[in-house]
Amino acid sequence: MLKFIPALIINGVKCAKIEKTNTAPEINYWQSAVLCTVLGANPPLEIIEGFVRRIWAAYEIDKVCRVRAGLYLVRFQNQREQIETTRKGFYYFDKKPFLVQFLGLDIKYWGVDSLGKIGSIIGIPIKMDKYTIEKTMLRFSRVMIDIPLGNDFLDYVEFANDHNVIVRQSVTYEWRPIKCTHYRMYGHMEDSCRKKTPAKKVWRVVSHSSPAPTTHAPISTDLEQEPPEAAGISGLNWPNKQDDVNIFLQLHKINMIETTACPKAQPVFQFCDMWIRDPKFLPLIKSLMPMKVHHPWQQLRSFMRRAQQALSKLNKDKYHDLRAQLELAGATLEQTQQELMAKPTCVDLLQKEKDQRQHYITIGTSVTDILRQQSKATEISYGDGCNRFFFAKVKQRKIETYVYELQD
Repeated sequence: MLKFIPALIINGVKCAKIEKTNTAPEINYWQSAVLCTVLGANPPLEIIEGFVRRIWAAYEIDKVCRVRAGLYLVRFQNQREQIETTRKGFYYFDKKPFLVQFLGLDIKYWGVDSLGKIGSIIGIPIKMDKYTIEKTMLRFSRVMIDIPLGNDFLDYVEFANDHNVIVRQSVTYEWRPIKCTHYRMYGHMEDSCRKKTPAKKVWRVVSHSSPAPTTHAPISTDLEQEPPEAAGISGLNWPNKQDDVNIFLQLHKINMIETTACPKAQPVFQFCDMWIRDPKFLPLIKSLMPMKVHHPWQQLRSFMRRAQQALSKLNKDKYHDLRAQLELAGATLEQTQQELMAKPTCVDLLQKEKDQRQHYITIGTSVTDILRQQSKATEISYGDGCNRFFFAKVKQRKIETYVYELQD
């Protein structure tokens, strides 16, 4: 609890005197903390928290806070653990497993040693998939490889075969991260980079040293007057007066081409996995379920239509601007943590920071889920399981390519 302490009068001005005994508890509290950053990346708070609690599982971690974009604070229970972790130096955060296909690779190179040597050119081989081990799908071999994000993703590898002949093998990645070559960050391309300043387009006067041909209509050098109406020009920013400048405008006949309107494709409804964690999801689905079943197929169609409308409204109300929500939650959490640093013993601020941190983690998890679902990278998480979805897609492709009859 705060208490009133009379201020000193120095040179007629009230002045507070801070003693060493006042700052010693705060210094001792933050001496067991370390600042962490990931070079070239800005991962969400929950990713950093899960990473540090995994690599430092043997230590007692008090809290993980976000200081600012790309900078995080980890506080241990005692200073001895903080010294031990900092003595180990750098920690590698950017290693990710990627599924790699070697299309057309000769089956005699499908052995564990051969694929291990070929995959080591790209990164660190982890394992082969089920079909490659059992040799039941002979179109390509499939290997999971640990590749640092800073490395280049090779389009091909070269190796010397058993006859000392150099073989060039193409490499196909089932998923690779998108990297901006301008900002050197992941998640977007250079064309959509906000940090890149677009080239400014301006009107410039073009001068001709030689006389203009007769097919050009000369415009007077008095540039303060309006352009001739005979030219029929609109939308041109007329320049200011300049001396000794001749401007020539070439006239062309404009041919109007009528084109048929192209109808816009109707949007397709897709189910988002993040809706399942919403507290309104189960009550919403239960409210749409029919009480009695009379006509199963009709009621199922009606239920699916109403569920689609309800889930679309839920997504529009809560999830249509996840990135803006994530930035707002991060800024609010950062402000609360700054206040908590000034008042570390305030119970209300501790609870407020805990709630806002959980809210930020929830939004970040939803963003990660929607990105994973959009990039179709679920294979990295779920492995090579022979599930019903896989066989359903195989059956659908078989039906689409099936030949029913041949006509002469």
